[in-house]
Amino acid sequence: MQAPGFMPRLKLFLTSNVAEINSQPVLPELKSPHFKWPAAELFNRVTDIIELLGWKIENSDQQTHTLHAVATTPLFKFKDDITLSVLTDGENSYLIARSSSRVGQGDLAANSHHLQQLLEQLEAPDQ
Repeated sequence: MQAPGFMPRLKLFLTSNVAEINSQPVLPELKSPHFKWPAAELFNRVTDIIELLGWKIENSDQQTHTLHAVATTPLFKFKDDITLSVLTDGENSYLIARSSSRVGQGDLAANSHHLQQLLEQLEAPDQ
């Protein structure tokens, strides 16, 4: 997958208020990585990272490995909803997630940034 150039990214960030981590994302940096950890362990790590990032967990289900969190943007205090699920393909576990703004048509890459922060923390060597 080739990354979109500057102008397509700018258009995306001015006209969309949603970003997703999945197997075929619009932005290649949001492709869902696979982890050797069991789904329960990945879910626990994700939960810890969300708390570290200062997002508020609204609800969480350990059995289904799903949660809903809210990230508040620093400058204007906009609320962005993040829903995620940890899934397994038998050997590996992986993450799908969606971050969306509650207001506005463009998010200036805020939702993409939320998800990139999560992925960066998950892929950090000390995790």
